Amino acid sequence: MIVIATHNGKDVIKNLLLDIKSFNIPNNEICIVDNKSSNSYISYLMGLKYMGYKVLLNPIPSYMTGAFRLAIDTFKSDVWFCLQDSIRIKQNIFEQITPLLTDKNVYTFLTFNSQEILGNPGVREFINFNYHMNSYKTGLFGVMFFAKDSVVQQVKNDWIIPKNKWEDASMEIGIGLVFEKYNIEIIGMDVYDGSKINIYEGSTVYPFFDKICKKRQ
Repeated sequence: MIVIATHNGKDVIKNLLLDIKSFNIPNNEICIVDNKSSNSYISYLMGLKYMGYKVLLNPIPSYMTGAFRLAIDTFKSDVWFCLQDSIRIKQNIFEQITPLLTDKNVYTFLTFNSQEILGNPGVREFINFNYHMNSYKTGLFGVMFFAKDSVVQQVKNDWIIPKNKWEDASMEIGIGLVFEKYNIEIIGMDVYDGSKINIYEGSTVYPFFDKICKKRQ
């Protein structure tokens, strides 16, 4: 199942759903989890539900990992593709990666390992308080990952459900620490290189996806 975490993302999620549709994936294999958006956006999501998409409304904002956890606890699937709403997918990664998933690995669009992120406000304190770590090996960009159900069922109870945006950003490191705790190999389809990214152009230039920068309501 594909899980898309969203918040007032009408201007971006429409194109992501078009990308997925181009890969001939049925609507009922896509779950959209809303993190307390405006009434107008929720009405739009209810229209998608009428079209066969699975839609969950999170009563409290729980950001990426909270949205993914809600979908995993609500539905059943052999494989999970957990995404944020503000991306475009360039290739049929669902078909390409599913055969590569095992009980001992997890894939992600993009990994990073620069310790500089620990200098961002609150990040080091967050991972030290929750995971008793002052450094890390692998971060998962956007907290997006692709894994078998056997993997997520093993690790999900160790996920921290963010209460705010900086905790959500910190979980890019935190979720990597959890996978490593359970000896789950993190396989990045690309590695962050500062020279590759230019958010002011509106998207990144990685081979499998684009990150679309948007202003949230």
